[in-house]
Amino acid sequence: MSTPIITKDVAYTALCLWEAWLEDSEGGAWGLYKETFGTVHVRYACIEMAPVIEEVWALIPEENRDLISYDWEFVPAMLPHFGYPLHGFAYPTLIDDVATVAGRFTA
Repeated sequence: MSTPIITKDVAYTALCLWEAWLEDSEGGAWGLYKETFGTVHVRYACIEMAPVIEEVWALIPEENRDLISYDWEFVPAMLPHFGYPLHGFAYPTLIDDVATVAGRFTA
């Protein structure tokens, strides 16, 4: 079994997401996810979600990306675009397709 390679960019995005998740987890949907699945699972969820967040970022025109801070604004703003089942063991997934979500960040 091979181990997946995680780039520094994906690791950085996962860390930004982890910070955003911690700030958002007081009550609310993401707090419930953490309560339901545990902190360790949340860390792995951040790793799974990070490449998707980068896909969305890559589809946003550069002139729009220049207007938003990646780590403090964009990544936290991505949390509401993910959903998860309350039963079963699943990582969060985008509610809409990548292009639709990217379009919401276009001014």
